[in-house]
Amino acid sequence: MHIHHQHPSVKAIANYCLEKVAASGDQSFHTTLHALFSQNQQHVGLVICERLINMPVQVIPPMYKLLTDELRRAIANNQPYNFSHFLFISRNYHLTPEEESALINSASRNHSKVKSSSKKSKTTSSRPEPEPPTDGIYPFHPEDDAIRTFSLHSLDYKYTNVQQEPREKDAFGLDVRARMMLLPAENFETLVQRLQEVYTAI
Repeated sequence: MHIHHQHPSVKAIANYCLEKVAASGDQSFHTTLHALFSQNQQHVGLVICERLINMPVQVIPPMYKLLTDELRRAIANNQPYNFSHFLFISRNYHLTPEEESALINSASRNHSKVKSSSKKSKTTSSRPEPEPPTDGIYPFHPEDDAIRTFSLHSLDYKYTNVQQEPREKDAFGLDVRARMMLLPAENFETLVQRLQEVYTAI
């Protein structure tokens, strides 16, 4: 975002990110991001990873591993890809307590049907169900949880141009929002290794 910082589109993205972080009240995140955008010594790489919702997460670790290799080769060739941070922008969605309850009940019914119909094995390995997030925010992409773990700052926020009326109980679709994560570059390879461990291709 520094090589092309004078380009109108890059300026718009930088201003958008700063505005969203400022509106959240996260002063530490805003100070860090503003400092990074206001100098030329440290470069920030913008990462926008969006895929079809039914594309498995197992495709992500090889993609990021390939990105790591390409960055290493580019730096060796003195190309301007020596980033100090990576700024990830992704999507998530919010569920109300009623929507969460309906989702959990539906999942429980489906699990019971599968369990009752499958009698091949009497001992089934049951993994504990993850606790629902307290804020009702769920990522569209599972790898975002790992990215946030290794990030210096993260922020969940609402889009600017959204329907202002409150959602009705029978509203169709999801309350889609966004997530911004600032990852130190030294954590990127560790993140990729973690993704490879968690999301191994079957």
